[in-house]
Amino acid sequence: MQKESFLKTKLHCSHLAELGGDITRLDLSQFLFLDTLKKVNLLLIKQNIKDLDSDLYAIIKKNIKEHCPQASIDDTQTLFNYIIGNVYSFLNFFPLTTYHPLMIDVSPSATLSEFTIQFNFDFIYKQNNKSNYIHGIVFVNSLNDYTSKYDYFNYLKLKFLKSAYLGKRNAYSATNLHIISIKPLTYRNKNLKNYVLKKHTLTEADMDDFYLKELLNLLSSSFQQKPIPIPACSNFHCSKRKECASTYERYINESR
Repeated sequence: MQKESFLKTKLHCSHLAELGGDITRLDLSQFLFLDTLKKVNLLLIKQNIKDLDSDLYAIIKKNIKEHCPQASIDDTQTLFNYIIGNVYSFLNFFPLTTYHPLMIDVSPSATLSEFTIQFNFDFIYKQNNKSNYIHGIVFVNSLNDYTSKYDYFNYLKLKFLKSAYLGKRNAYSATNLHIISIKPLTYRNKNLKNYVLKKHTLTEADMDDFYLKELLNLLSSSFQQKPIPIPACSNFHCSKRKECASTYERYINESR
């Protein structure tokens, strides 16, 4: 079984995947936002919310203290505002009067030929309507319409959601996949920054087995090739750049 994050990284750069890199990893500010949201949802699931605002404030302050103990007072306030503003934006997308969290960090798997792929939902929500529609929610480190459509793993998730829904169906899509992202917080020129929570939704009407066939072809091709570094790689922000460069030099010397 292979995790979605490893396979996405391998399709992006096979050597990066072998070195333990992960192109899906969230920035610290993104992580803190998502972690805060998960803790709030856990309280909702357990019905332990006393006061949403007070509980949310306490969670954010504890998270910042734990993960950013050396941050200045100014940076701490900026990070606090970033997190709380986007949490409320999320709650505007999924108001508590209409949606209820069912599960957090759900990791089902699906099989494509010889590949068993484990993928992740950050949240599974139930819509408070007669049919109890199901909504899968996934957070990514960057998002646009192009990446949503051609992220073939999304179609595995759509297929899973549809198969998992056992309620009544009508003209509307009973299951939906929401891909959500927010740009990482930057502290430079922070008063000029505008962080908008982006959401792209795929419904059952978007399901297309063609993309699953394409995913299988890409994975098969990737695993048939030996992972080697990309020559003169232009990704200067890669977390494994130095390690990869030294490996490539060794590879070249051994190949002469």
